[in-house]
Amino acid sequence: MILSFVIYEIFWYILFAATIYYALFYSVKDKKEEEKTIERKKAVVFIIPAIVWAFILEYSTQSIFQRYHYGSGFLIYISNVPLNVVFAWATLLFWSYWLVKKLKINGNIKTSLACTALPILCDLIFFEPLAYYLGYWTWTPTSVWFGSPIGNIVGWFSVIFLFIFTYNIIQNSIKKFKQQFFAALFAVIPNLIVLTIILKIWTALFGLI
Repeated sequence: MILSFVIYEIFWYILFAATIYYALFYSVKDKKEEEKTIERKKAVVFIIPAIVWAFILEYSTQSIFQRYHYGSGFLIYISNVPLNVVFAWATLLFWSYWLVKKLKINGNIKTSLACTALPILCDLIFFEPLAYYLGYWTWTPTSVWFGSPIGNIVGWFSVIFLFIFTYNIIQNSIKKFKQQFFAALFAVIPNLIVLTIILKIWTALFGLI
């Protein structure tokens, strides 16, 4: 057990738990019961698919591109993916969407584009430097920004944009909760194909940059 890994892992578990509490309880505490139910369903349709997307995308991109792998110091893994990484994805997606809505940025494309900013900045400023020095994950071969390639930014941007864009379409076009939920879950399949194509094109044009 490596202490720095455990601290990082527990940090994300706590932040994810706080996010769940905020989404399901604190943010709706002053609303009427019917409004509470609606807002909680929206949160579930967002957070649970975000977790599923995060795991499938982390697992598949490691398997397909084999550009990075995680260190062995975390406590909980699902196959080759640390559980805290999955929760980190869901947490960042939720708060990015929350911030964009608070800023009253409207329109699906504008919303989806704006939501990419916070996670990408966090990755560049905090996650990659921490990973580089503490060994949370390792890029092979190493590249321009603390080992991570520019293609990583392309990947972050694509995943976040596709998730938010898809979520907005589902919210606006499907009314029933169960249909929204399963549509959001299964949308990972076509979006994974799109992401793979984007990254394959990037690699073909620019190599392992």
